[in-house]
This record gives sequence, C-alpha cells and structure tokens, in this order.
Amino acid sequence: FTQNTLVVFTSDNGPETLTSKLAYVRATRYGHWSSGILRGAKRDLYEGGHRVPMIFKWPGIIPEGKTISALISQIDIFATVAAIVGYELTSEDAEDSYNQLPLLSGNYDEKGTRDTIIYNTNEVPINRVYAVRHKELVYITSKTGYTWITPPQTWNNEYGYRDDWHNQGQLYNLTSDVGQRRNIIPINNRYQIPPPLRPLIKQLKALLTKIRTSKSDSPRLLPMCLAKTRIMELDEVINRCKYST
Repeated sequence: FTQNTLVVFTSDNGPETLTSKLAYVRATRYGHWSSGILRGAKRDLYEGGHRVPMIFKWPGIIPEGKTISALISQIDIFATVAAIVGYELTSEDAEDSYNQLPLLSGNYDEKGTRDTIIYNTNEVPINRVYAVRHKELVYITSKTGYTWITPPQTWNNEYGYRDDWHNQGQLYNLTSDVGQRRNIIPINNRYQIPPPLRPLIKQLKALLTKIRTSKSDSPRLLPMCLAKTRIMELDEVINRCKYST
C-alpha cells in the first residue's frame, strides 16, 4: 500500500444549504463558513459550489508536499488512470476526460493540460444555468451564481459581499478575486454590458456553446487550434475600460 498504491482524496461539492440554509446559519451563529475563502455553496455556480479539495498520493511518482494551482476536474481521473495502466482510450471513452499524469508527476508546468471547464447545476431544463471557467476567468451566464438559496443579509455583511447581480451575467478574475467579491461587469447599469467588455463576453459565450454542442472538449479529440482557444486577455479589456463599479 505504501509503495504502489495511488490514493485520491476529494469531495463532490460545497457545503449543504438547502435544509434551513444550513451552512449560512452555521456561519452566522458560530463564525465557521464551510467554503472557507470561497463564495457560494452546494448547487451554486460560484467557486464554493464546485471547487473542492483534491489530494493525490503515490509514493515515488507524485512529489510530496507540493500544491498545484492548475485547473483539474474529477472527470480527469478516468483518463489519468487509463494512462497509468497503459490503456489507450478510444474516441468513445470518457471524451471529456484529460490525462493529468504529467502534471501530477511533476513533468509538466503548473498550467496543466486543461484550460477550460464548464459548471452547470439544476437538471430541470427550464432552470438550468451555466458558467464557463477559462484560465483565470469565470463567466456566469445568469444574473447571479446563486441557484437555490440566497444568503441572508447578515452573512453578506459579515463576509463582505454586496448585491452584484447583473442581467447579462457575472465575470470574475479568480487570480485577483478568488472570493468573487467584484463582478467585472459594472453594476451601475445592470442591464447592459459596456462596449469594452462585449468582445470578451462574446468569446466566452462562444466557447461555452462550442463545448456544449461538440462531442467533447478533450484535446485528444479536438484540433490543437481549438483545444487551446485564445480568449481575449483581461488586461486588454480592463486597460480600455473607463467606467466605475
């Protein structure tokens, strides 16, 4: 077990809130917010709904004590384990799964093989909402990332959140704002996207549509030019924006 066994420790989603706003009540009563520095909880499109711990241990293969910030998904375990055992995946096998073995074994830069991941919640089609994470950006297509439970104002006050909904969605830079406290889409006009941001939002929407409608977003099944889609750099947009939030 200590020499040739791969151990993976992870979780499925953020903390529960559906029963009497459980996580929010615990936070306001006892000062413990189960999502830590993240916003949102189970079922939400914010990072607190989907970002979870993921720990790998494999003596002699995976370096010990190293923290990696690369984007990785639990669905990548399939292709990663297939690579470990030498199984060649066909185009019909786990088409959304990325092989993360080079990243885990320290033979790849910390950007990893995945640039993009899709968040979605609620299987009822009329209520189904999506977000697309591409590199450091996450764009939520609905006006808020809360899907079932809206936190009480006491929680917002305690943890420094404001009402930042926007009818055209929400955009966050997770490098500088992992807690998602600043919607880059200005809320001084909650119904229109300012012109400098429109090309970026259009690209992120197109990327979301491409992945949802194509067979997969896996680099082994897409041409490299599509697998490494370049999204307009955020600095290009911000440097041209002359608005305040």
